[in-house]
Amino acid sequence: MDADGPLYTAAYHGEMVIDWGDGIVTASNNLSESLEHFSGQISRVMDVVYGEFPEVETCIVHYCFSLKDANGKYTRNYHYPDYKANRSSSRPPIGLKQLRDIVVRPLVYQLDGWEADDLVGALTYQYSNSKKPEEFCVVVSADKDLEQIPGYHINAAHPENGAYLVHEEDAERWRWKQVLMGDATDGYPGIFGVGPKKADKILSDPNLGDTLEQRVMAAYLNAGIPEQFEVMNKLATIYYGEYPNV
Repeated sequence: MDADGPLYTAAYHGEMVIDWGDGIVTASNNLSESLEHFSGQISRVMDVVYGEFPEVETCIVHYCFSLKDANGKYTRNYHYPDYKANRSSSRPPIGLKQLRDIVVRPLVYQLDGWEADDLVGALTYQYSNSKKPEEFCVVVSADKDLEQIPGYHINAAHPENGAYLVHEEDAERWRWKQVLMGDATDGYPGIFGVGPKKADKILSDPNLGDTLEQRVMAAYLNAGIPEQFEVMNKLATIYYGEYPNV
């Protein structure tokens, strides 16, 4: 689970803002209320898993959190300094750190400089290649970026919509579509003027190359910014490989 979103939502839910008058406003957090809200989000996801996968006897939630390094950066910031710079002015909810400390348990994953979705990708890869046939995983996240990862998914923000399957070819196509379009939320541009429809057109054009990668590279070349291809590829691509041994 990409637990960043549910944690933020729960922390905001427990915030209490009091206007005392005379220009004095204070904010605090009822951590018990925040924790109850977080637990409720997890319970709704578990209900979907047990309801849609009746063969599952035990469901274990792996909580993945983003964690900046000692320099206050994510790994992607070293490739593109403005990565997520548009979020720096937003205030995190009161009590977020304290709530995370409460949630921390044996199956919590966080590494310096790594974002939650990359850790989810690593764990999904691990379970997808497990030699134990009884093991499989479901990706839980409200982040559309994770649809680069093949397998079953549940939208953490709307678990009532149920689980859905992302096929490998669709996951790969979404990855390259993100490289073309960029992501305004994460603050990287892709190719100016390329939206969903134009990206689909590029990816479907055999004149640009035999593979999706070749077609995306050709699009960057035609846009006059071939040097940006590698950078945008690194920013857009969710890690999907062996869990980092650090």
